[in-house]
Amino acid sequence: MKPEDELVKFVAETEYRDIPEETREFTKHLAMKTAAGTLAGTEQATGRSVAKYVAGNRGDKKNAGVIGCGYRTSLEDAVLANGTFCHASELEDDKIYPEEGVSWDITTFPLTFSLAEQYRLSGKEFITASAVSLELLARMQLPPTRGN
Repeated sequence: MKPEDELVKFVAETEYRDIPEETREFTKHLAMKTAAGTLAGTEQATGRSVAKYVAGNRGDKKNAGVIGCGYRTSLEDAVLANGTFCHASELEDDKIYPEEGVSWDITTFPLTFSLAEQYRLSGKEFITASAVSLELLARMQLPPTRGN
């Protein structure tokens, strides 16, 4: 099986019960920390600028909320705004491999927060999607000599 096929299988077939308890707990704590950092980012100049821009783009699609702003917008604009807020606060500190420079929390959660809202995922589904996305990002960042 090719590596990309293995990744697709992992993403498609992983269920909540497949994820170790300590990983589920870590994912929950990381989600809360990232939500707090996202909220803090709304008060930064960059966050305010993007919030204003996204508010003007709302149109008819109101599928996902913009954290800390009190309005809904398209999935794409919600991910843009929430991702900007995460980065603007500069509160990310969790990295899988620090020498690689991967800030995995602020890379994956803006997407999984918005997808969970749009598709009304349960808590277990949100944790599964988040843990899988974190693992997928980690594996894609590994140099070829680092392992499988």
